[in-house]
Amino acid sequence: MKRIAMLLIGAACLFVSGCYIAEPPRQSHYVPYAGGQAYFYYPAYELYYYPSAGEWYWYNDNKWRHNPKIPDRFKNVVSDRDRVAIQWPREPHLDHAQIHAQYPPPATAYRAPRY
Repeated sequence: MKRIAMLLIGAACLFVSGCYIAEPPRQSHYVPYAGGQAYFYYPAYELYYYPSAGEWYWYNDNKWRHNPKIPDRFKNVVSDRDRVAIQWPREPHLDHAQIHAQYPPPATAYRAPRY
């Protein structure tokens, strides 16, 4: 009888401990692939395209610029094979340093001379 009581107490403890459901840890706001929108990043040109907004974003004169039309300097050089599809929880140009580190430009990318 004592043995059955111990088994019932053990089973009850296992049942009660198995009912607790822990909350999943919160993810950082800047974690890639944590949801968000789909974007295209062109590492060789440090250029973004936001399909949902139909906007291109690029860095020029120490400021992020945007326009529905691709800038003339990129028109004839950008191709679909140059892009990386990313999911990002906010506009990725705001986290450009992190994205640039994760997707560095290819070694053969053109770099305009700095004067």
